[in-house]
Amino acid sequence: MSRFADQTAIVTGAGSGIGHAIADWLRDEGATVFSADLDPSGVPDGPRPVRLDVSREEDWPALVPDVLRATGRIDLLFDNAGIGSTADPVSCGVREWDRLFAVNARGPFLGTRAVLPTMLAQGRGALVHTASVAGSVGLANRTAHCASKGAVIAFSRQVAIQYAGTGVRGNCVCPGTVDSPWVARLLDGGLLAG
Repeated sequence: MSRFADQTAIVTGAGSGIGHAIADWLRDEGATVFSADLDPSGVPDGPRPVRLDVSREEDWPALVPDVLRATGRIDLLFDNAGIGSTADPVSCGVREWDRLFAVNARGPFLGTRAVLPTMLAQGRGALVHTASVAGSVGLANRTAHCASKGAVIAFSRQVAIQYAGTGVRGNCVCPGTVDSPWVARLLDGGLLAG
């Protein structure tokens, strides 16, 4: 039997990079996967593509009922959508700062808030938020990125403590540099050592 047979997962940022790989893997392991992205055209074959802006409060209440109508459950939210920037504290504008926090930190909050009632009613579920090593260590020219990913780590800890014993688990993964379109752009621009 496949590891995630009869389970339903929502993966954000599934159009490329880590999210794409996770959606593909979950599908291969038997899950019904709703692959959410601003541009779902990059979603792997098999998972159900969904257009979602994780930072928009209005988008989440539309997604969850659609998932529940289709499968009747939500077992996993893999909150992976994220963006980066290459600004220092002086050059980072307020709009850039706010945009990174909207996607990287507000997104996991909105997603968690949207699926939690279902998971608590089921008595089980897993919330996985993608932070970054940048949330634990300082990186030059990554001001808003480091700060927003640090917020994800803190939020994940709080969720894990809040719902301990309910059957709903809060988790956070902190990858380093991965082969993704964003990292490729950084390398092409000479903004990251190869």
